[in-house]
Amino acid sequence: MMARPHLLVCGKDLAEMRSKVEDVGWVRIAYEDMKDRIDPLAARVADEPDWLTSRLMMNWETRYVLPVTEGSRWVGGEGRAPVPTPRFGGARDWKTDYTLPRALEDWMPYNGWGDDVRFLKVETREEEWVHPSATGLLIERANQHLMRLAAEAAFLHWLTGEERYAEVAWPVLWTYMEGFSHVLPPLVKDGDQESQKIIGTTSFEVIHENILVDIAICYDFIQPYLVTQGRDPLLIENGIRRMTRRILEGGQSHGNWNLFQAEIAAHGALALQSNEAYPDGQGREYFLDIILNADNEGQLGLMKVVERGYDQETALWPEAPSYAFETTASLLAVANLIAQDPEGRALLADGFLEKAVLAQAELTHPNGLSLGIGDSINVRVNTEAIEMLISTARQQGKIAQEKRLTALLMREIEAGRYRRYRQSTVHALTNYVAELLPVPASEAEQARSYHAKPLNALVMRLPQNNWKHSLSAALFGTAGGHAHANGLAIELFGAGHILGPDPGRGSSYWQRDQRHYYSRMPAHNTVIPNGRADYPVEAPKQLALTLGVLEPAPGREGVSPRVGFAQASFRHLRPHASQLRTLALIESPGGSRFYYDAFHSRLLDDQREKHHDYLFHAQATEALLVDGKGRPLSLQAVNRLGSEAGDMAGYDYFRNERLADCKGGFRARFILPYSKTEVPVMDLWMPAPGRRQLFLVDAPANHAIRRGLPDRLTKEALPTLLVRQKGEAWERPFVAIYQPYLQGEGDPLQSVQSPPPMPGIAGAVVRGNGDWVVVLSATEEPPEAQWGELTFQGAIAVLLGDETGPLELYLGQGRTLGFPGLSLSARGTEPLSASLRKTPEGEWKCVSSGAVDFEATVIPDDAWRALLVD
Repeated sequence: MMARPHLLVCGKDLAEMRSKVEDVGWVRIAYEDMKDRIDPLAARVADEPDWLTSRLMMNWETRYVLPVTEGSRWVGGEGRAPVPTPRFGGARDWKTDYTLPRALEDWMPYNGWGDDVRFLKVETREEEWVHPSATGLLIERANQHLMRLAAEAAFLHWLTGEERYAEVAWPVLWTYMEGFSHVLPPLVKDGDQESQKIIGTTSFEVIHENILVDIAICYDFIQPYLVTQGRDPLLIENGIRRMTRRILEGGQSHGNWNLFQAEIAAHGALALQSNEAYPDGQGREYFLDIILNADNEGQLGLMKVVERGYDQETALWPEAPSYAFETTASLLAVANLIAQDPEGRALLADGFLEKAVLAQAELTHPNGLSLGIGDSINVRVNTEAIEMLISTARQQGKIAQEKRLTALLMREIEAGRYRRYRQSTVHALTNYVAELLPVPASEAEQARSYHAKPLNALVMRLPQNNWKHSLSAALFGTAGGHAHANGLAIELFGAGHILGPDPGRGSSYWQRDQRHYYSRMPAHNTVIPNGRADYPVEAPKQLALTLGVLEPAPGREGVSPRVGFAQASFRHLRPHASQLRTLALIESPGGSRFYYDAFHSRLLDDQREKHHDYLFHAQATEALLVDGKGRPLSLQAVNRLGSEAGDMAGYDYFRNERLADCKGGFRARFILPYSKTEVPVMDLWMPAPGRRQLFLVDAPANHAIRRGLPDRLTKEALPTLLVRQKGEAWERPFVAIYQPYLQGEGDPLQSVQSPPPMPGIAGAVVRGNGDWVVVLSATEEPPEAQWGELTFQGAIAVLLGDETGPLELYLGQGRTLGFPGLSLSARGTEPLSASLRKTPEGEWKCVSSGAVDFEATVIPDDAWRALLVD
């Protein structure tokens, strides 16, 4: 029989672990935090032995042997066991009107009255008897929470030798597992083949059998004490084997499921003895071989996952960020668990895993939160994965790798987003290194641009020393797992917050708001042709953007520190439409930072072109609309949007619809009262030639921003601007300037106007407090444009200046830009990017991506002043 413990630590590690708790500050604090959770329970259990076990969600009265499900909900049970049995999960759909009481002492002991359970109604905060089928995942979560407490108590018993902790742990584990030993596989009453394939032993999805992790840890630490209590360890081990087997059989060999299965199953496998301890030979080695090397319908071995599952160029997992981050953490968790096995060492020796962790940082905004695209929530880089890889690098003597990872972790620590002393878990205390190397966070700089190819997402940044003043944008079109049919969409960061968010998933995957709103174009910052464009979310019928230009190129510095841009196109099929979006990040000579957005959209094949709708959802609580001269626009309550008006069903989720007719330019101001001292603002300027309809509506809440905002703001409706233009929007594109700033800091722009009409050209003239910026962008086949003495041919041109004249010319993917005497031109036939800027010493400096000719002499004032239209 193998010595215990052997899962996270070995018996020989006891002295080192005790020294770590006594001598390392953050470990001591985390350890005391764990004791603060468990000590009160130990006192309760000493006075009332069943106090904790009675709070398990069990079939206390009915003692069902066979769980019965229908329509992915629990509908009843059959048979009767000699002891209480664990309750099966309530439903696959997690949406529920009920919740658990916050305090454990408020949980009802021996909860159950026949089939029904007693939970808090969210709306009334009153307890009610309710059928389990209406409680979502609450039953599973309750049992997982209690088993985690038992695992922590078991660890404390091993570490301290105190029997009071054992008396907390073993009754919870034994009560649950003894009951489980009598439970049969669930009966899927309606014969749903999908449910039959993925259903677990206690949950509707095998990836939700997370309780096995804590069962394994608890058992590994408490097994010797169980023996002294006369309990048969094989009963628990057989239960662990059964759970592990079902997870590996009932999973999927593709997507994030495979890794989630592997992490849970690995804990189960490592809690077992060797194969020869069991009559069927299915022990530790048997299950680990499946986890590492399998190639079957239910499981793909981790050695193959790295080769087949990840994008080999970017090291990204091809799913929405919050899923991808967790997937990599699961892979590393398994690798760390088996680090002493040859397969584990081989997995960790591959530098690919480090690349996968570092790639996460490229998908985060300056506040450390990830993009919200698809079904994501805005998560931070997975610090657990970083900690685990640092630990492995330390063990293997890989100092350079450890320093790179430590720099990334220090970035989170120095920003106040991660505190090691709060990591009071058994995994953290046993596996994280005691002291980090002295590496500065500045070594973990993000690239100015990053192309996440598997997700079709472009990330662009304009960094500042104060990250709250940085710009960060994402431009994306549907691709990857857990994606949305978002069209050609953007997400914008500024003033320290994601102020133009992508809103994440709906209330659950099985609810109408997910199907018709959150996963569809009306929930995103995009343009919808005819209010009807739609396409499948799932591959292989996803529609993806086509990247035209990205400058700076990924990993490059760029030709200008003040300007960066991307241009991408998109083709819709229903209706058949073509779209082109140019997004630029710009800093004016005076320090104002803003986004330039030009969106061209048109129908093809002589279809009836009714209108194009430009949408911007703001993370704000207040919205103001004024015309180009700053006068408030008159808003009228109307009911003109929605499926009854011919729009797609997602429009039905807009509320408080107000309309203003606008003949010219306008400004929308969105205000977010984050705190009494910090109020981020997003100004949206749109110089609009011709008449447009402006709809200001309340859109459903941003479900992605579960972190980074106070709770009072996370459920607020999003003020949303919908700009409707009748007819085509290709020659008359939508042009918007977005300026984020903190109220009281920085200067809001003074005006934004349109340049004179030029075929195939969009643009804006932006005036600040003493400085100016002119932006011109072109369609996919840019013609040569002439504006007064200015000549331009390229994807984008940006001219920056002040009262003295031009200070910089920026040419993006073009051939020529400038005036007689001050100009840039490509030397060959291929377009290039270049910047010609005036240095503080008064000289002109040229930086380019290719061979370029330039001239820089004095030009007449009227040549450049003619651009500053009134």
